[in-house]
Amino acid sequence: MSQINANLANLMDDYTSFTFGTAKQYNVSAYQLEKGIFQGILTKPSAGTYVVAGHLEDEMSIISQRFSHGVFSQESALAFHDLSDEMPWRYTMTFPKGYHAAPGTLEDSYIQAQYRTGRYYSAGITTQLTPDKNKISIYSVERSLLDAWNSPDTQPYIKNDAAKRYMERRDRDYQELLTLERELYPKSTLSKVLEVIAQ
Repeated sequence: MSQINANLANLMDDYTSFTFGTAKQYNVSAYQLEKGIFQGILTKPSAGTYVVAGHLEDEMSIISQRFSHGVFSQESALAFHDLSDEMPWRYTMTFPKGYHAAPGTLEDSYIQAQYRTGRYYSAGITTQLTPDKNKISIYSVERSLLDAWNSPDTQPYIKNDAAKRYMERRDRDYQELLTLERELYPKSTLSKVLEVIAQ
């Protein structure tokens, strides 16, 4: 197996859907990708997007790779973490303040962008795997719940459902939630509400 083939194999072990930018990080050339398409091991559903044959395109992972400074947040994160059954028609991502995507690219990918500074951007960022085992950047369960609870744009019934679901999770990290609440939302009522739910 050539070095390029080995690199492509490593890439396909880590991602079933990937962008050309991700391929370059694995030292996979455009020629090798085209060869993979010719051999039937890859498909190319759109420009700069590649999918391992036999798999569907993983939209969240492609978006996360394409907008590497973006973090899935708000209702998009609630749905991913199974804190809500609401499936928003567009993705919400948080970017560092000052970040500028190419004109039209966020809209074309159905992304609602938010911009934050310092710890309001960085606190709680995690790397998770989608159901197709591809990596995405997304806020932790605790950060996602805090953001949604303290957002005026999130419907009250979504907030209440998410809080109840959080308390049913065995993997919840309540201390982490309290730490983030004190740091980011010191006037939040979430911890008090969770204490009532727990009774």
